[in-house]
Amino acid sequence: MEKKFEHVEKTYTFLRGYLESKGFENSLKALPFARKAHEGVFRKGGDPYIIHPLSVAQYLINIGLDSDYFIAPSLLHDVPEDVPDITVNDLPVDNEVKRLVDVLSFKKYQFLEKRQALQLYYLALGKEVLV
Repeated sequence: MEKKFEHVEKTYTFLRGYLESKGFENSLKALPFARKAHEGVFRKGGDPYIIHPLSVAQYLINIGLDSDYFIAPSLLHDVPEDVPDITVNDLPVDNEVKRLVDVLSFKKYQFLEKRQALQLYYLALGKEVLV
């Protein structure tokens, strides 16, 4: 395995074990789904894209926000935006997680002028306690 991808595998393995120990059903479904959805996609720096959602999930755990309803949306938040064939309804999680992913999605604002889109997006985020 290439050295630059080693941290991705370590983070994935840590999260899988942690989520199993907590019994987080949605997150355990979200983890492999997000990985598969982002397969072959890379960040500008060359890292596999999946490192971003994995890092967000790990950060949430580190700061004590280790709920299934924080972790699962963090793992899936970019899937409906980045994968054209996958919608929020296609996600393998319960309706509450789907709702949270939808709130986090910027895609629905993409046809607006950028300033207006950002205003509406942040307004929606501000109304959602879990976000």
